[in-house]
Amino acid sequence: MNGNDKRFIPMENMNNLRSLGGYATAGGGVTNYHAFYRGDKTSGLTNGEIEKIISLGITRVIDLRADSECEARPSSLQAVGGLNYIRVPLFDGFLLPYIPKTMGEVYVQLLQESPAGFAQIGRLALATGGGCLFHCTSGKDRTGITAMLLLLLAGVAPQDVAEDYCLTAVYAKAHMEEMQELMRQRGIPEKAHMFGAQRSEIETALNFLYKEYTDAKNYLLKAGLSENEVAALQKKLL
Repeated sequence: MNGNDKRFIPMENMNNLRSLGGYATAGGGVTNYHAFYRGDKTSGLTNGEIEKIISLGITRVIDLRADSECEARPSSLQAVGGLNYIRVPLFDGFLLPYIPKTMGEVYVQLLQESPAGFAQIGRLALATGGGCLFHCTSGKDRTGITAMLLLLLAGVAPQDVAEDYCLTAVYAKAHMEEMQELMRQRGIPEKAHMFGAQRSEIETALNFLYKEYTDAKNYLLKAGLSENEVAALQKKLL
């Protein structure tokens, strides 16, 4: 794993903006560089950064954050011409009243409780002719599971999906350290696993998905997408 990933798009006020493109698929192709982008918070962006996002061909922005997060840090992309911004809160009580023992257990809960949200993300992506940016606050958890489902649907190998997740530890390191310090200041017990991106955490989600649903396609079908919608989503990814 390294920080020289050409999928990474450097921004001053976003730490973890990346394309899902360039991954080899089981069919012998590669994922489209311009179809899907994963990211972290989109608040406090400069005009230049907004223009950069538009220049990537992004026309749909899906904000996965909860109400409290959006109120505290409103997205800079809410009312930008050419960008269709919409919110799909995943796990709207994501700021849990307890400290999870692992993030893997949070990811399993996210898959169990938010199938309708993931289906909505798929439909929204299909409804735009351009690229789709989905993001949360750190670009790790809700964004990471969304990216996992999309990459698996495209036929990307699980080990590459895990690698994509782990890169957050490279790009969002400063942000994670800032969040840890904030928890210390508020007297909240901090747990290192909440601010890392360890392979074992995403592997827990992968193992659950395979055990309960066989693959991402079956998960999304059970979530409510039609066969035609899943096929169209696969086509958009490639």
